[in-house]
Amino acid sequence: MLPFIQSFFVVAVLAVPLILVWQWQRAQALCLPPGPKWSWVAGVDIPKLYPWRTYTQWKDEYGDVVYIYAFMNSIVVLNSIEAISDLLEKRSGNYSSRPVRTMVQELMGWDWLFSSMSYGNRWKRHRNLFQKHFPINGTSEHHPLQIKQTHALLRDLEHSPTEFSHHIRRTAAANVLDITYGIHIDEKISENGDDYVKLATSAILPFSRAGIFGTYMVDYIPALKYLPLWCAPFKRKAKEWRKPAQALVNRPFEVVQTKMENGTAIPCIVAHELDDIALGRGTTDLQVVKNVAATTFAAGADTVVSALQSLFLAIALYPNVHDKAQKELDRDIGFRKALAVFPNVWAVFHDPELYPDPFTFNPDRFEDNVIGKGLSASGVNEIPNAAFGFGRRMCPGRWFAFDFLWISVASILSVYKITEATDVNRHPIDLIGELYSSGLVSHPLPFKCQIEPRSPAAKALIEETNMEA
Repeated sequence: MLPFIQSFFVVAVLAVPLILVWQWQRAQALCLPPGPKWSWVAGVDIPKLYPWRTYTQWKDEYGDVVYIYAFMNSIVVLNSIEAISDLLEKRSGNYSSRPVRTMVQELMGWDWLFSSMSYGNRWKRHRNLFQKHFPINGTSEHHPLQIKQTHALLRDLEHSPTEFSHHIRRTAAANVLDITYGIHIDEKISENGDDYVKLATSAILPFSRAGIFGTYMVDYIPALKYLPLWCAPFKRKAKEWRKPAQALVNRPFEVVQTKMENGTAIPCIVAHELDDIALGRGTTDLQVVKNVAATTFAAGADTVVSALQSLFLAIALYPNVHDKAQKELDRDIGFRKALAVFPNVWAVFHDPELYPDPFTFNPDRFEDNVIGKGLSASGVNEIPNAAFGFGRRMCPGRWFAFDFLWISVASILSVYKITEATDVNRHPIDLIGELYSSGLVSHPLPFKCQIEPRSPAAKALIEETNMEA
């Protein structure tokens, strides 16, 4: 055995018992919430797949606030909107940071993702730059592009409806690439455009798998990152996954730099900030611009994808909701040309006290005829904050994302009929087993559905968008 490895294991063997004793004494000294029993060796066994379901089960036994001790890490899980609000909003100054996820941030190279940065001046510089370009009341300037890309999506769905998942990814990537880097993706997938969609997918999927803290042991025991490559399979995976993560940061950014040198750059976030830096007008440094741009690309190319894929899944499974939504749209808009603290959001949205019968797809639950606290003038409940985070770490791009989702969902349901896929005998193909993936962003697992224009008038309207392109 190599001297380094011998020394490492000797130190580990001597240090671990001492650390465990210290942790146990520390835990006894604190007034901690109740939680599952833990062992001296591993603490609590937390499932790597769908951990939020286990957290929700523990809520019934231990309450809204659950303490977990896992591999020398103390974790508090919040299982209700009240508990989340008390800690992450009312006391956000104490609970606005993030645990360091050694696997994704250090080994996989996602240290540029500002939503995962620890709370402090570095995070504030990144968030301020993002909010500068996506202010709460300033997202309407992006509506023309969002409408244009939605129209392209409608045409794609007519040409090849079975590829709906890919069309959704293309549309989401096209939105953020245009706004952030001034890069246009042709709807008739060009080789270059397809490369960007593939780049986003190849970088984001591994991140989603590894992004939940504790998925890999190195998150709990950071010293494991010093193990040599040959005896650390997780490091070999991280090395492979690091390449697309770094390409996501560098490749589109370098395209803008080259275009600016050639005088061919079009207005976009990166070009605007690089101009300010060159003219000495801004205080933001180059790396912050690069990081914020990449975060915008990564977030915008994934989270809305899951939401739109979920639309197709839900509408195919619940035709009564589909019909009602189309009637609403026809009536309203017609056929117009135009510690480590973990908030368990899954538990919040499946809390029967907030949402009775939570496992039933019932959009009517978000509508109320009585205007009052938490309701808009239309009688529709306000967007649940839990969908976008809490306190100082709430998603700053939520208004841009919500605008795009509204435009896309309303447009799709206005012109398309979405139903369950059928077999050769025209019998519906039942979806069985898990419907969603486990990961930092949970996506519908691959499924089939039938997508077709709902009428000749709808088909004509889709074709009219070609004249606007």
